[in-house]
Amino acid sequence: MLNAAQGIDTAPQIARLTASGVTPRDIETLAKRHKLKPICSLVLEQNAQASSLEKSQYYVAHHLHMRYQLAQLANALQQEGAEILLLKGAIQLYRPIYPRPGMRQLADLDVLVDDPKALTVFSNLGYITVDPEEAFPTSLDLDQGEHHLAPLWREKDATRVEPHVLPVPPEYAHLVAHVMSGASPAPGHPALLLPSPADQFIITLIHAMRSDRTSVHGGLFMRSFIDLELLYNT
Repeated sequence: MLNAAQGIDTAPQIARLTASGVTPRDIETLAKRHKLKPICSLVLEQNAQASSLEKSQYYVAHHLHMRYQLAQLANALQQEGAEILLLKGAIQLYRPIYPRPGMRQLADLDVLVDDPKALTVFSNLGYITVDPEEAFPTSLDLDQGEHHLAPLWREKDATRVEPHVLPVPPEYAHLVAHVMSGASPAPGHPALLLPSPADQFIITLIHAMRSDRTSVHGGLFMRSFIDLELLYNT
């Protein structure tokens, strides 16, 4: 799937896989296990293969809905003189590394918060905690060993938001200690910051090594390999 992520024609590769006995169902299984549903959906469509995955247009629309959600948040943050830094997949919505919109699978919106005012903005916009048993965060205090606060959501939004106080787990925080000072505004939204490409690469690598390794298969997701390859070449 790296070819597709690099904008390279996948027809020859799919032909070889088909000749060797790989079926569309096998590709769907790969997509589900390795967080590659958007790319695999697009590849199967482009090669006229039937698929039970959502159509590629679905993922494009989902990304647009996420951008709208972030734009609302950005406007409210700017009015209050606050800002947040986008992390992980959320960066792709404003500084994409994939050749087409909607190609990177996104589950939620990870953001870095360094001012409690931003949490007040979330509350004023109607966000609540995903787990009703958890109190809404009003400070940047973390439980020991944690690097993010309780996830937040609103009905009818594209997805939940996970506010981070540290961009990575505490033991790695020194590697990106100056992430805020090296950030730049997202196009059209001064209250949404993007980390430098170097910091983005480091954060992506740490997340892959820490979070992916706790998955069911115990290894890195192919999505992480693709992200890192694309980031390295940008």
